[in-house]
Amino acid sequence: MRARSGIGVGVIIGAIAGAGCLGIFVLAGVAFLVLARRPGSTYVPAPISRPTWSYTTVRKGNDTILDSDGVTLIYEGVRLDSPTSGGFRVVDFDGRFAGRATGWSGSGAVWTTFRSGMAVIRVQDQQVMIRDGGAVLVVGVRQFDLLGQKKTIVIHRGGVAEIYDPTNVPPLSTEDARKRLTALLRSGRHLKAELEVEGFLRQHPDDVHLLFFKGVCLRGRNAREEADSVFQELQAASPSSLEGRCADCIVKLDATEYPDKNLAALSKITAEFPRDPLPIWMLAVECNDYKKTAEGLKACEKLLAVTSPGSPYAQKLYADLLVGSSKVTDALPHRMLAAKFEPAKWSFEQLAETLDACHFKYAAQTARTHADATYPEPMSTPAEMAFSKSERHAIFRENDRLTLQILKAHKNGFDQKDLEKVPQFYEFMSRRHVDSEQLMEINSEGSANRWDLH
Repeated sequence: MRARSGIGVGVIIGAIAGAGCLGIFVLAGVAFLVLARRPGSTYVPAPISRPTWSYTTVRKGNDTILDSDGVTLIYEGVRLDSPTSGGFRVVDFDGRFAGRATGWSGSGAVWTTFRSGMAVIRVQDQQVMIRDGGAVLVVGVRQFDLLGQKKTIVIHRGGVAEIYDPTNVPPLSTEDARKRLTALLRSGRHLKAELEVEGFLRQHPDDVHLLFFKGVCLRGRNAREEADSVFQELQAASPSSLEGRCADCIVKLDATEYPDKNLAALSKITAEFPRDPLPIWMLAVECNDYKKTAEGLKACEKLLAVTSPGSPYAQKLYADLLVGSSKVTDALPHRMLAAKFEPAKWSFEQLAETLDACHFKYAAQTARTHADATYPEPMSTPAEMAFSKSERHAIFRENDRLTLQILKAHKNGFDQKDLEKVPQFYEFMSRRHVDSEQLMEINSEGSANRWDLH
């Protein structure tokens, strides 16, 4: 009886031990599978809810933007002839065919393939890889984590890549930062200057001039609430400085507090600092808001005398004031410069309106068609217009060509009397930003009279 009991106890103990070992093996296997299926593993990546990513490309200046479901890639210096679209796989795992090879080819100069858990995307000679179930982007020797918020990555020529940060600026002293920003604004690159001042404020957070510059850029493009928040900060931080005094006037004017008194105070500041374009610009903005057209025109003339061509929003403001004083033809070159330096839906639509007011109906249609075709949605953020080093130059060249197209479109609807209205327009553009060779092309087209564009 005791022997049988001993045997029974031994069987029970053996069964328990065997079950324990089996449990350990099962747990180890489950742990292995869980770890193997994590992103970053050398094993097959875990399946995701969207195995196929779609993409589209668009050319911006000399660059190509590939926008996919998981990441936006800016290929700097790579130009595609036309937009493309397609798709690629980031994972291919169904429990039986791990690492199965599949492939898609995009149109034009973009092609994509998938093999063994890795997607390869090539735009002309620039190649990137997406692996680990869409968790990692590999560009050359650098890897980017794609988990979390969607990222924008710039790929420079030569395969060097970095996270896109439009406010990234070189380390400069406050004086050099001011000079750089002033030069950007003077050359018409308003949104680029607005982006860079954010970067310089990270380096010099207590600099009142940089803070004032930011507020002026915002107020200049009519972002009033954001601007007033900056100016209120200036009021508190440096009330007796030039910037603080200007900020005080602007905040009170925007709140319609004693308009005449504060306009006079702001005008006095511009007289004290006649070479500083920022207070002059703010005076012109406030004069326009208060329908003081004559005073606003004088301020704009002073502004463009010290910084030209200046911000496209300053050109827009001057054109608005000229139109308001029934000087529509005089407004035309300023509309053209606004569209040239800030090519967006609003600038080309306003150019079309002014051309219409001048009875330049065919040229107006050219500008309106360009606005509708090129800018289906308004561009509202600085990043949309300042994403790369080479974009601006390409936009300038593109709009030089558009300038010629608009000028040549005049011939379809004008007689000589109409053309006599615009000699100042031709002279203005010849002094500014249309190449002399292009203007010679206009002059030499079939007539000794330079205003006959036939």
